[in-house]
Parts: sequence; C-alpha cells; structure tokens
Amino acid sequence: MRIGIYSFGGCEGCRYWLIDSLLRICGELGAEIAYEPLIGLSKESPEYDAVVIEGAVCTEEDLEKIRGLRSRAKYVIALGSCALLGGVPGNKRFADQHAVERVYLGKPLPKKPLDVKPAIAHVRVDYWIRGCPPNRENFEKVFRAIISGIASGEPFKLHERRIEFCRDEFAKIEGSVLRLDGDKCIVCGRCVGVCEKMGVYAIDFAYRSVSTMVTTPFELPFDESACVLCGQCALVCPVGAMRERSDLEKVQRMLAKPTALKAYIEPESLAAMSSYFNREVEVIVGALLARGFESVAMYVPEPRADADKPLIPMSEAERRFVNLLHPGLAEKLSDPPALPIGSSVLITPCLAKKAQAREGVVLTTREAIKLISSVDLDEVDEVSPITPAKMGGAYGEVHGPDAVIRFLDECAEGLSVREPTVLKICPGGCIRGGGQPYYSEDLYRRMSKAAAKISSALMAVG
Repeated sequence: MRIGIYSFGGCEGCRYWLIDSLLRICGELGAEIAYEPLIGLSKESPEYDAVVIEGAVCTEEDLEKIRGLRSRAKYVIALGSCALLGGVPGNKRFADQHAVERVYLGKPLPKKPLDVKPAIAHVRVDYWIRGCPPNRENFEKVFRAIISGIASGEPFKLHERRIEFCRDEFAKIEGSVLRLDGDKCIVCGRCVGVCEKMGVYAIDFAYRSVSTMVTTPFELPFDESACVLCGQCALVCPVGAMRERSDLEKVQRMLAKPTALKAYIEPESLAAMSSYFNREVEVIVGALLARGFESVAMYVPEPRADADKPLIPMSEAERRFVNLLHPGLAEKLSDPPALPIGSSVLITPCLAKKAQAREGVVLTTREAIKLISSVDLDEVDEVSPITPAKMGGAYGEVHGPDAVIRFLDECAEGLSVREPTVLKICPGGCIRGGGQPYYSEDLYRRMSKAAAKISSALMAVG
C-alpha cells in the first residue's frame, strides 16, 4: 500500500516529531511511503491508499490541493491539532488585520489567504490523531492499527461516529488570577498534563471527538475549583489560551502619572529578565528606572512561623494546595510572606501572588519583560538594585510537587515537624514559577546560573 504525507499551514512539528515512527511502522507492516519531501520523496503519485494530512488550510492553493488529495486517496488521516482544530494558524482570527498587513509592508501576498480552518472543515477525514504534537506512544498505537487495518481490508474503527467539523461551543473559564479562552485552545494537553504533575487535577478534557475541550469540572470558575493558582498551565500553554490576569496596562498608566512609584523585584525574576535579554542585572535595573520607576529594590520574601504553625506557604498557591488537598494540616499553616505595600509594583515569578495583593500591584516576570521591551538597553545606565540590609531566618525548605506532596502525606500521618519548613510547590522552586518566561531549556539553564550568582551576592550583603 502507498502512503503520502502532506503538510499545510503549521510548524510541521508533528512530521519532524513522528517521521521516525512513521518510517518504522510502515516498514514493519510492508507499507510504502510514496511521498514525503522531508526524506527526499517529492514525486507525487496519482493515487494513494492513505494520505496523512498535517496543518490547517490557509490559502486557496491549500484548499484546491486538499480537495485533490481527498479524491486521490482511499483514506485520509488528520494528524495533530492544526489539521483537526486549526491549531496555531487558526489563531489568526484574533489578529488585527491592519497589523498583519504591516508585517508585509503593504506588498501583495503571493498566495491568496482564506479564513484559516482545519482540514476536516473542508474534506471528509477518516481518521484523526489529536495532539500538538501527538503523544508518540499513543500515535504509534493508533497509526499501527489504522495502517494494518487498511492493509488487511478490515479498516480500524475509532469507535466514535464521524461528525462534521464543529467548534461552535467552547469553554471560557474566568478567575481572579487565571483565565481560559477556549476559543484559542488547540487541545494540545500541555496544561492538563502539568496540572496532573502538580497533583491538583483542576482541569481536564471534556466531551468527545472534535468537540473535545479543556475545562474545569462543570466549567466552574478557577477560584471555585480545585485550582491552586500556581500558573504552571499558563507557563506551558503555546497559544495563550490559558493566561494570567494582566496588570501591565495598569502599571503603564501609573508610570505615566507624576506620582513616585517603587519597583520591588524578586531574585528569580531578576535572574530571568537578565537571562531573557542576555544582559547584566544592572542593565535590567537601569531599564526599569528608564521606564519611570523612582527606585528598584530587591524583594526577598521573609517567611515567619511559630511552633504551632511550622508549615510556611511561600504564596497563596501553597496555602490553597494544603487547604484543598490536606485540610487537616490547615491549622499548622502560617501566613505567606508579606508583600510590599504602598505605591509599589512587585515583579515576581509567582503568579499566585496576584491573589495576595491588597496594596500595590503585582506583575509576573513575563509582564515585566513586556514592560521594558520598548527600552533601548544599549542606552540605559547600569544601576545596582537596592538590596535588603539583612536576610530572614534560616528555615527548612521543600520544593517541587512530588516532594511537597510526600512531605504533607508524612505530616498527615503524624510526622513531627522539627523546624519551620517553607513549602514551594513549583518544580525546582520559584525559579520555575508560573509567572516566569515560557520554557526554553537553554534559557532556564542560564536563569539558574544567574539566580545562583544573585543569591551569592545577597548572602554576602547579609
């Protein structure tokens, strides 16, 4: 049997991620990949037993091509979120048309664009494999069943009725800190996976087939669900469907007024911004002053606890985590470290601290990066941040969801807490907080080194 693999509008990540699996499975089953330019097979066949479609239909040329493939193929397989739901290209509908035109400097586009839609909106699709990219193990299991079924003359059935494309309904979940715009969601599952790893299970998939969506149970607002507001879901979302409440415009309005405004920045945020722009921390401080802040001071949270309340939540996230998952330990919880007060802005890696703010404004590191993105960093004066005169007391620390869950389980079983212990539920601690820049392995490696350097400097001051 002959198989063609075609790509339309998208990043082609599914093909690159799965090409070795495609080759291996086809080789094992005696199927021939007749067309796949990635491996040098660029001569099309007049007919195919099966065609794998990746990407969304974005142009009139795409539309003509996919209709032709449908007529030449016995079976069509939609691979990935772009082919199934429109994916990242489908988010073009949220873009300002004039902004899009400016990208091309007024020049006519070589291909006439369409309203971006998934492949299944235009042609009948026999099989679909969701994901962005699909989970390799699940893909291999399903793809093997599909190809072996076609080859044997007994096509594999997905056990779901084939229905027409629909995305008329989608979840829109509100919250004081987190929000989900389901219309942007590509159902990649990253947020569901990280919520599961956090041990929270506040969001999951609902419904079936192309109507599958990510939502909270019964579409409850985040604040009323099991969500602990850690923000890890927003950190991994590739399309901004899951996002934090933005206070950036509020801060910009405050900076435009003559009133003096102080900035406090946590070490992990300063390390992240320094690494993101690949500049020394003094340049980042200078950029914040150039944006209009009166002063920039380092904010080092000072945990406080007593003998009766030895569990110290680093933020509202840890407090909610204990109250929701181990309510019997709530009486042993102290309060999270106090935030700066007065006319101030706190820049933090912790999204949950937005829920704690009673005075001042809280910006995540991501928001602060946007705030200084318009500053010419080559022109700012390098300034050292104001550092605290002393460090807080020494406490034990448990960080990461697995370690915190294990520690709380032991406490619930009667473990005596010998010293006050700070709880940090984000993986690796605050350096991987939910308000940090979107993940990049190289960026986070540099962030860790920068954070260690800043910590050493603070210890020297203390």
